[in-house]
Amino acid sequence: MKTYCYILGMLLLCSCNYFENKKIHATDDLVQEKLRELDRTSVDKYPIFEECETENSNKDIEKACFITTLSQHISTSFSEQELILDKELDVTFKVTIEVTKIGTVNIVELVASPELKAYMPNIDELVAQSITDLPEIKPAYKKINSGELIAVTTQFKIPVRIIGAFTTKKLPD
Repeated sequence: MKTYCYILGMLLLCSCNYFENKKIHATDDLVQEKLRELDRTSVDKYPIFEECETENSNKDIEKACFITTLSQHISTSFSEQELILDKELDVTFKVTIEVTKIGTVNIVELVASPELKAYMPNIDELVAQSITDLPEIKPAYKKINSGELIAVTTQFKIPVRIIGAFTTKKLPD
């Protein structure tokens, strides 16, 4: 009987999942808690154009340079177009852009006044073309717990001002 209990005890002990290695999945509570602790509203390094990069600049200066350069590029792109309007314009519109973690730029939203859309119905295409023609952008970076910087996707709302007096060009009969 003693031998029988010993064999039964060994079988129960060996069949137990106690000795198996547990795999950690991304759905575990600890991992999810760490993801919730990550601040998703700020970055440690903003996206940047090469011309804005300096050795001693801080995050706020780089952000201001990025937004100013982007806004000026879009405005300059508009001034290079042959726009035919019969009214003087001084309008500002907002474009929400996304800079991906590989440095590509996408338009998320464009908010323009009805007046601007009436005079420039193709404003969406003009902004898309100016975004396509942007110089190379380095993505934003976020520092993770290990201290490593990883590239992240960011979004910005950029105000763009268009000032100009446009005249109607008469087409030949």
